[in-house]
Amino acid sequence: MVKPRAAMLLLSLVLMRSGAELADFLLIESRQTFPESEQLCQAQGYDGLAVLSTPETYGLALHLTEYHRTVHRKSTYVGLRYQIPRDIGVWDDGTVPTADTPYKHGHANKASTVDPYGLMNHNGEIKWTSGNSNKMALCGNHQRQTAEARGSNMYGQQPANVTWSLSLTTMSTYLECALLCGQDHRCRVAAFNSDLLTCQTLSAGSYTNFTQNSAFQTTVHGRSTYVGLRYQISRDIGVWDDGTVPTADTPYKHGHENKASTVDPYGLLNHEGEIKWACGKNRKKKWLSVEIPSCVEYRCEFAGDLR
Repeated sequence: MVKPRAAMLLLSLVLMRSGAELADFLLIESRQTFPESEQLCQAQGYDGLAVLSTPETYGLALHLTEYHRTVHRKSTYVGLRYQIPRDIGVWDDGTVPTADTPYKHGHANKASTVDPYGLMNHNGEIKWTSGNSNKMALCGNHQRQTAEARGSNMYGQQPANVTWSLSLTTMSTYLECALLCGQDHRCRVAAFNSDLLTCQTLSAGSYTNFTQNSAFQTTVHGRSTYVGLRYQISRDIGVWDDGTVPTADTPYKHGHENKASTVDPYGLLNHEGEIKWACGKNRKKKWLSVEIPSCVEYRCEFAGDLR
């Protein structure tokens, strides 16, 4: 039985956009164990602790906990736990964490009967813990299906070296293709072929970069991604991997048109759909937070270490 705490402060945020509810989270600032946290969430009418299986929900969790994480270095319990029969960690809505889940280094496969519960630490990383320590709790409802897609649009680019697809279906419009990706927590890329009217959705790690193809319009969902563009020392310019030179209307980030060098020799598509030059040493497979529909903007890029 969880005893009420007079000092407990509840903060909730419901995101609404075009009549579709995107997420319903509530932060409990009091500190209690994992089981107590789950009971408190259910007592407030929530399904349990929050599921952060997509870049959007993870970004919202970062935003709600930002002050407590960055100022007071507090951690927060989330709805992730070890499933003994399958020997894996599973979100409380039944989904399995994706390959680009922002785990603390070494924690991706650390779930066990000793540390069976998920925690967002003060750096915003997901880690496994015993659940015995007193931490904050982030509550959530698990049956809210995302009804909009967010990401960076790439015109005339298609995924390259694809090893497998989440889906390959006939679809009449690019917007339908992007929305299909937004409804699957595993999806990171939606590639629409306007000639064939097909939509291909891809997960993290199922492709290597992007190549030019005028028939394609591609959405990169909620993160920064390396593309097939690199510095060619002999010509002192950037060149696409198929040998073509970027055109004058290539959507470079301001100031990056002529910034290719031996220091920053690789092309990167950032979260705003701009091409920029980067060193290529960071693992660009972590999530970016997204814009909240309430007009509050926040972005926190993960590239190896939290920045």
